[in-house]
Amino acid sequence: MTKSLSNKLFMKKQLYSFRMKEGTPILQHFNAFNEILSDLLALEVKLEEDKTFLLLSSLSSSYDHLATIVMQGKETLVLEDVRQMLQNNELMKKTESAKEASGLVVKGQKRRSKSKESKRNSGASNSISCYFCKKPGHIKKNYMKHKEILKRKGGKDSEGASASGKSDQARVVEQMRNHVMP
Repeated sequence: MTKSLSNKLFMKKQLYSFRMKEGTPILQHFNAFNEILSDLLALEVKLEEDKTFLLLSSLSSSYDHLATIVMQGKETLVLEDVRQMLQNNELMKKTESAKEASGLVVKGQKRRSKSKESKRNSGASNSISCYFCKKPGHIKKNYMKHKEILKRKGGKDSEGASASGKSDQARVVEQMRNHVMP
């Protein structure tokens, strides 16, 4: 790039209008900022004290609180110190979000293991066997052939109810009423 006045003006406009987009990683922002600074340095433009202020003003609004803290009680700012603080802040954000995400995964796994479907599909169904047909994967209560046989014979299912839907106790009470009352 030639050292013309128009090039210097163009690069200064780029520097002063440079803004960080929300969600951009801080290192990517630093790289773009450094590229503009190196182009200005090649044009022999001097920006000693302004670099730090330009970096802070180019940050997105989510860094406003940090920029205020960095400038609190200081008369001068060193660019490398500000960069280090910004990198540390982003590292802490990533660490916190990773902890939150892992906590959510653990809770999610717990919830899934309690569901009926996961118990059925997890291999536990292979260890269960039916007392009626002796085959694995289901229980007598849910065995359709057993239920059909009970309906035909009028017998009881595994819960103590007859095929007609009455329990033994209800049937006994009904029989006693029939014998007592003519």
